[in-house]
Amino acid sequence: MYRRQMCPASVAAGMAVLVLVMNLTACAAGTHHEASESSAQTHEAAAPESIDVRDLLSAREFSEAGLEALDDEELEALNQALARHLSDSAGDEAHAAWEASEEDPLATFGLENEHPRAAEISSFSARIKGRLDGWERGTRLELDNGQVWEVVADRSTRISPALDDAEVTIRRGFMGGFRLRVDAHNRSTQVRRVE
Repeated sequence: MYRRQMCPASVAAGMAVLVLVMNLTACAAGTHHEASESSAQTHEAAAPESIDVRDLLSAREFSEAGLEALDDEELEALNQALARHLSDSAGDEAHAAWEASEEDPLATFGLENEHPRAAEISSFSARIKGRLDGWERGTRLELDNGQVWEVVADRSTRISPALDDAEVTIRRGFMGGFRLRVDAHNRSTQVRRVE
């Protein structure tokens, strides 16, 4: 059987694109879950039934990655490898967070793949670890429950006097946003959960 030879640069570019596609697809696959009918049932990330790399890349990306050199059999092998990767690895982390939410709905509160029980919570209180003297866009605030929230508002704020282990309330806002309020100072800002 005749096989076209590809230059090493094309192979490297193709592999880089495939790694990117696999990572992006793995993140997306981890967000798909079926709702539980009873608390005894387990949840698993939805394994993709069929993946075609041609659907994941634009025609230009497909060409630049050198994938047009693959025949149908080779493309099918690649698609099967992608599907295996997604079902093996993408579900592990999402599955663990999902299972934790069965016991503690706050485990996925504010995350993109939020558990339905967490979606029912409108607000909760926690403490910021360490000293808080204010924030600006990009400031990360670690809570005593292990969650990490990042300030997304453009306005910076100073807290005076600074607080140690400040008690805060995080509330669900409109259109999927969240607000963090420092209870002792009645100051608040827009945040998003990053961990």
